[in-house]
Amino acid sequence: MGLHESVLRGKKIQQLAVVSIDNQTNSDGSPMLVITEQIVAEDLVAPVGDKRYCDHCTDDVLEKLTSELTRDVFRELATRSSRTVVSIKSVPRGARITFDQKLVGATDTAFNTYPGTHSVSLELDGYQVENRSVDTVEGKTAEVNVALAQNTSAGDGDGRIARSGDRLGTLPAYVPWLFIGAGGAAVVTGTVLVLVDSKPSTDPNSEHSKYYYSTKGPGIVTGIAGALSVGAGLYILHRQHVARSTLTAAPLPGGAAVQWTRSF
Repeated sequence: MGLHESVLRGKKIQQLAVVSIDNQTNSDGSPMLVITEQIVAEDLVAPVGDKRYCDHCTDDVLEKLTSELTRDVFRELATRSSRTVVSIKSVPRGARITFDQKLVGATDTAFNTYPGTHSVSLELDGYQVENRSVDTVEGKTAEVNVALAQNTSAGDGDGRIARSGDRLGTLPAYVPWLFIGAGGAAVVTGTVLVLVDSKPSTDPNSEHSKYYYSTKGPGIVTGIAGALSVGAGLYILHRQHVARSTLTAAPLPGGAAVQWTRSF
């Protein structure tokens, strides 16, 4: 148990704020003030704290930095000690979340915060940026559900191809299987037509020669058409898979959050 925790237990104090201002020197020799603030709470294992650096400090700047530091530290304390939660979801999933001007990960996710009003911004490649405001209440979960709108702005040829692929990805799930099933049947039919084809008899008066029709050519054409239909079905199936799956990476302090999401 640290000194601050001992003071809290002995005096029955729930929270204790400690602020210090130290004189330091920049690399160029100019003076600098380092403002450090820590808050120790009875229900927290470790203290909450942060720092601010003030170059060529004036009274106004020092007052502003100290106020901002105190506000941020108390917000962090409220985040750690409360059960206030915000849940952020998007359709499609995998959108990068900027929460109160800080990158915090990607949808869908939920995390603790402090009670109050917060700003939320969602970004996903190919979709319009969505901005929301959410009010959180102590001990409750605030939900943010956003349906992202596709970016329909005019682009180059590659953009038009990508949007065409996106439209294929939104077709009903049974469509590619119709293409694959019909194509497979056509391939089988074409194979049978090629196999049953036979040459006409050398006797011009035979019934076989009189009513002979070659099935080899139609069989080849039917088989090729069936193979193309199967290929189209497999491509649509692939686009649907891509439309439901998203790999996102969001930079975070000291690293990044990588998330693979898929909707069913």
